[in-house]
Amino acid sequence: MITIASAKNSDYEDFLDIFGIVEEQHRLALPRKYTKPDILFTQEEYQHLIKQKKHQIFMAKSGEESVWILLAEIKYAPNKPTLKKRMYVDIDTICIRPEWRGRGIGKMLLETIEIWTKEKWVHDIQLNVWSFNQEALEFYEKNEYIIVSSLMRKHLS
Repeated sequence: MITIASAKNSDYEDFLDIFGIVEEQHRLALPRKYTKPDILFTQEEYQHLIKQKKHQIFMAKSGEESVWILLAEIKYAPNKPTLKKRMYVDIDTICIRPEWRGRGIGKMLLETIEIWTKEKWVHDIQLNVWSFNQEALEFYEKNEYIIVSSLMRKHLS
């Protein structure tokens, strides 16, 4: 049985372990942008995240085994001449252990963050997906997320 709950201090090592999966995926796909850190998050940084009301880390577990994480933050975009002021939830990271993919846990986590978002009186969720991650793009589109923009780059030698 899968349970989803807010991360606790005792989840720190599991959080680092799962976060390391997505960190490595990005580092290998985009070596010009990412480098291997000495440590992903210090214990103090992790504790700061789980205590702040604008941040949320959900952990999905099967028994005692942590299998999926979702890290999100409430953000504010101020008024600009052509843009309206708005508040939204930004999903910074979502990652699952590869052996747990395809079991509906990601959909459960998205439903959980949507409930949390509505409870905060926020009505928009956004996230960034790198173009190399086709599996993630398909997952989000299947769950009714739409592509709003594309960031393009050119490396000059």
